[in-house]
Amino acid sequence: MKEKDGGGTRARILDIARELMAKQGYAGTSIAHIASQLGTSKAGIYYHFKSKEEILDALLTKPVLAYADIAERAAQGAPPAELLGAIIDLTTELKEFAFFHDDPSALHALGKNTRQADILEKQAFIIGALAGPRPSQAACVRARSAFVVASDGAAGVEAAGGGGLTESDRGELLAAALRALRPVEVLAQR
Repeated sequence: MKEKDGGGTRARILDIARELMAKQGYAGTSIAHIASQLGTSKAGIYYHFKSKEEILDALLTKPVLAYADIAERAAQGAPPAELLGAIIDLTTELKEFAFFHDDPSALHALGKNTRQADILEKQAFIIGALAGPRPSQAACVRARSAFVVASDGAAGVEAAGGGGLTESDRGELLAAALRALRPVEVLAQR
């Protein structure tokens, strides 16, 4: 199936693949499944992508760019509330990408994938920025904890609520993530 708008077809393939992989897992989604949902043949998919691994790689483009944007803000000295808020927003915006972290077959396929490495590198940079210059081990622990509260907390609250994150939920998550950045002495004095 060759269309004039090859980019549109490619985007539809990615949308369908992401939806199927989120429901069925990476291993449970075949090129034939994707082709069937698109209404084309496997050859039509292979015209745009050489393999299912290439589709998975292309799916990581959006998260890589989003994490790069947040890392750039961190490099420019954005305050922790802005960075953690951006992580919460990114997690809820890209919730359909959550299967990458939980699907062993997707993780195996990613293996040494450079896009996955880019995401991990950007996450580490953001965590480093949250920890501050020349951080102690305790500051590193707090920064990683704050990051996890923002990312995993947003995913968990959204999943438990069965829908989108409310502004109130977002505020509570951000406050919890910011509390995780505070030293123990500050919390003990309250």
